Amino acid sequence: MISTYEPNGIEGERPASTQSCRPEIELMPNGVLLVCWPPNATIEVPEALAAIAHLEQLGGNAPRPVLVDMCGMRYASSAALNRFARTISATRMALVGTSPVERTIVQFFQAIHRPSYPVAYFAQNAEALEWLAAVETTGY
Repeated sequence: MISTYEPNGIEGERPASTQSCRPEIELMPNGVLLVCWPPNATIEVPEALAAIAHLEQLGGNAPRPVLVDMCGMRYASSAALNRFARTISATRMALVGTSPVERTIVQFFQAIHRPSYPVAYFAQNAEALEWLAAVETTGY
């Protein structure tokens, strides 16, 4: 089931942008939450909070592995990345991108925001899914 979450607004925050910055989020049969950001996405706190709320809803508030397709992402604010690092109840997160911008966002996310779950960057979804499966079975 793929859906796009449109919040009515989050208390204390402006409503999420209506400029195609809502990701498609799916709970895959293997239990992985798949997040696909649209090309040229610019993510600020409202977009992050809306995505987090949808992840929690689909994941049943249980910690799950998360696969994030960020191909074509243009920008993610430090405040938004902090929300992802501090709020998502993920067991681990694989981020997929192909550009220097995406790699820089991931490096900044890991170094500055230091999420409590393992994070790795990949160029292809298949590699990311293999890593998520290996981490699931080995615990590393």
